Parts: sequence; structure tokens; C-alpha cells
Amino acid sequence: MIRTPSPLTGQDIGSAHYSTRAVLDVLLQKHGLDFGQWAGLRTLATRGEALGRSDFERVLTESRAFAPETPETPETLSTLADRLTDAGLATANASGGLSPTPRGAALHAEITDALAEVTDRIHGHLDPADLAVTQRTLSLITDRARELHDEL
Repeated sequence: MIRTPSPLTGQDIGSAHYSTRAVLDVLLQKHGLDFGQWAGLRTLATRGEALGRSDFERVLTESRAFAPETPETPETLSTLADRLTDAGLATANASGGLSPTPRGAALHAEITDALAEVTDRIHGHLDPADLAVTQRTLSLITDRARELHDEL
């Protein structure tokens, strides 16, 4: 059976991912953060309520920010709350619930604004309908790849 090559490959998707991740990493470095700290701070800043450590780790794991295929390890995840509190970006309440400090919330807002500008520079000129199709396609590919991963 002859297969027609796909016009979209994993290499294409990976190239887009790694290129945009490299831009994010540079932006985060300028703000003194690594990706793990950003993922943790973003999680705390967007939840609206304090998260216990186990919920914090669960949310990050489910988001795939710390999926097995990323350079972030379980050890990094288990120490992330301490890294954020030690940096003054998060605080724990009396029951251990984590939330961003005012400094952490301000840094999150600053980076979020910078990311919006970067995102606009990367694909703001593209047709919104094309971006919507791309998003749906990538979601389907992600879902299918996760299903296949679980089957293998």
C-alpha cells in the first residue's frame, strides 16, 4: 500500500512548539524565572483561590506543564512551591494553601502582558479563522496522540 505523505508532520508541530517555547524561555529569563516557576506562578495567579500543595501539583501535572516528556522532573514539581515561596512570589496560608504574593501577582501580570505582545508579533497578522482551524486541529492531534500513548 502506498501512503500519501501528510502535509503536516510531528516535526512541523515540534518545530513550532520549540520555536515558540524558546521565545517564552528568553522572556522568562529576562524576568528571572524558569519555565517551572512560570507554570507554577501562572497556576496560582489564575485560580482565584489558594491551592493546597497536592492540588497545586495535580493541576500542574494535569495541565501537562510537567508531563514526562518535558525537562521538568517530579523532583522539580515537588520543590516548586518552596521555590516560589522562597523567591517571594507565593505565600502559604495557615492551612498550607498557596497563593501569589502581591509581587508574584504583579510579575504574572507583567509577563502576561509581554506574552500578549509576543503572541501578536508571532501570529497576530494571521487570519483568525485560520488560527481557529489550527487550534482545533492541534487539539485533535493532541487528543489522539494521548490516546495512542496510553495504548502503547
